[in-house]
Amino acid sequence: MLLKARTIRSGVALGPHRIAAQRPSVLAGPTKLYTAYIEDEYAKVATSLAVDRIPTQWDFEYSLTKAVDVAIEFDGRWQRVGNRWELYTIGSPYVAVVRTTGQLTIQQGQLDTPTILVDSGVTRVAMVRGWKNVLMWNRDQGLIVVYIKNGKVYYRTYAQQPPDLPAIWEPERAIVELPSPAQNISAFRTNDYRVGIACEHNGKIYWALTERNWAGMAIESHTITAGIDVTVDLIPITYADIYHEHTITAGVSLDVALLWGVAYNSFKSAENDGDTTIIACAEHFLTNLTPGDFEVRDTTNALFSVTAVTYTDDPCIIELTVESLNFSTPGDLTLKFLGSGTTKGEAGQDVDPFEITFTPEGLEYVDVDPPEVEAIWNE
Repeated sequence: MLLKARTIRSGVALGPHRIAAQRPSVLAGPTKLYTAYIEDEYAKVATSLAVDRIPTQWDFEYSLTKAVDVAIEFDGRWQRVGNRWELYTIGSPYVAVVRTTGQLTIQQGQLDTPTILVDSGVTRVAMVRGWKNVLMWNRDQGLIVVYIKNGKVYYRTYAQQPPDLPAIWEPERAIVELPSPAQNISAFRTNDYRVGIACEHNGKIYWALTERNWAGMAIESHTITAGIDVTVDLIPITYADIYHEHTITAGVSLDVALLWGVAYNSFKSAENDGDTTIIACAEHFLTNLTPGDFEVRDTTNALFSVTAVTYTDDPCIIELTVESLNFSTPGDLTLKFLGSGTTKGEAGQDVDPFEITFTPEGLEYVDVDPPEVEAIWNE
C-alpha cells in the first residue's frame, strides 16, 4: 500500500520537487507531509495531512523567492522505542533555496529570516538530517546541506556545539571524493549510521559515504562490573613462649585492558630536560605520534617547533625534541597538542586539542640584541 503511486503535482515542465515528513512523536507515524517545489520560477511550499502515512489533499502554504532548485528537511533527534531507534522532528522544516542569482539561502518555516549559506555560483542543492550520537555531543553529523558550486560538490552542517552553546552553521567543506563538474546531487541516510552523497557526472552516478557514527544506538547501554568473592579460612594457631606476628593477605589480580575511545585528553604534567627536550605525561596515551601535532610557545607567543616525538617505557609519557628553549623569553612555556587528526588516541580516534603551561628550569637564556637605529631622515 505504501508503494502505490500517487499524483502530487501535474503540469508541463515540472521543476524540482522535494518531500519531508513531520513526526513530532515516535509513538505515532508522520502527522503532516511538506513538499518544496518550483512553480512559475518561484520556490513554494505545500502541505498535506498524513493519514496512515498516506498524503491526502495538498494545500499551498507559502511562496519564497525566484529559484532554480529547492530542498526541504526537518531537524530532529533519535529516541529508543523497544529495540530500535526512531527519529522525531523538531519545529518547522528547513527550506534551502538556490536563487536565480546563484545564491544559496536557508530558512526554518515561513517567517524565519533567510540565512545566506553561499553568496554565488550554486546550481543544485540537497539536504539530509545526519545521525546524532545520543551520548556524546561532539558526534553530531547535524543537518547537512549539500550543493554544487561552480561544478564542485560542497556541504555545510548545522550541528551542535559544546552543550552550553547553540547549534551553528559550520564552515563550507568540499567533498573532494566526488568528480567535477557535477550536474545533480542527492543526500541520504543509511540504516548503518552513515550519510551518503550521490552526484551525477557526465551521465554516471558517483557516491561517497561517511564513516559510521554509531550514535550510541547500535547496542543498548551496558555496564561492566567486577565482583570479588573471597573466602578466608582461619586455622587455629598454637602459640609457644615466643610471640609471632601473623598476617592474612588476600590478593586479586584483575587484568582488563579498556581503551579510552573518546576525543577528550589532557596533559597531567610537563617539564624540560635541558633546552631541547620536554618530557610530558598525558592522561590517556596517544598513538601515531607526529611532531607536527605539537608545539611550544613562550609568554610572547614565540613558536618553538617540535622536531621529534618518541615514546618512553610508560605509554602515557612522551619525549619531545624542540628548538632550543634558551632563546625563549624568561617565564612560563605552553605545550600544545593541536589535534590535527594525524596523532590518534588509544582506540585510534581523533583527539581534541589540549595544552599545559609549565615553568622551565635550568635554561641559559640568550639575550637578543634589540634593533639599533642606523639613520633617521624626513622627506
